[in-house]
Amino acid sequence: MKNLQVSAKIISAIFVGSITAVWLGHQPINHVCHVKIKSVYKQTYTHQQANKQANKQADKFRYVNQVSNVAHFISANWKLPLAKATVITQNVLYFSKLRHLSPSLVFGVISTESSFDQYAYSNRGAVGLMQGYPTAHWKYVTQHNLIGANYKHLFNIADNIQFGTYVLQKYMKYKTSADVLSHYFGICNFDSTYVTRVIKYQKQFQKVLLHT
Repeated sequence: MKNLQVSAKIISAIFVGSITAVWLGHQPINHVCHVKIKSVYKQTYTHQQANKQANKQADKFRYVNQVSNVAHFISANWKLPLAKATVITQNVLYFSKLRHLSPSLVFGVISTESSFDQYAYSNRGAVGLMQGYPTAHWKYVTQHNLIGANYKHLFNIADNIQFGTYVLQKYMKYKTSADVLSHYFGICNFDSTYVTRVIKYQKQFQKVLLHT
């Protein structure tokens, strides 16, 4: 009986010792693996951060080139001061991105509607660069405080492009460029040459934007 008890204790000691040895033996290996995984993750994360930074710098460089090229193109062709052409370009690029519109389309509309005349005003009540009709979109212009005395806010470059791109975005639900532009121009007073002129200018600006 005593021999059996001794044997049981020996077996138990051997089992516990084995488990302890296995646990102790594996502990450093697990630690090394953990360190290696952390190291690989850190390297990957650092690489991703470097790529993001490089892409950010490339985007910034591309944007600066776009603004410069387009502003010089507008200044040369519509005889605008370069500073004003630059402000118009920056606002078109900003609001086009915000509204998910092609900037070349917005430039095409401005070229056709006002020839980049910030203070253009038609006898039908169209205002500023993009010649939007505030009376047709009264809720929007009042909500965004774009009225002022005699629509003075809509003669502001940023406010006018904000309003014009809002209106243009509304009509993007139509499938063809002709339908979009005819509704923007005003379907009741539609000029058949309007779409042709907008698209002609749009293509010119596409070339300028692509060469950056």
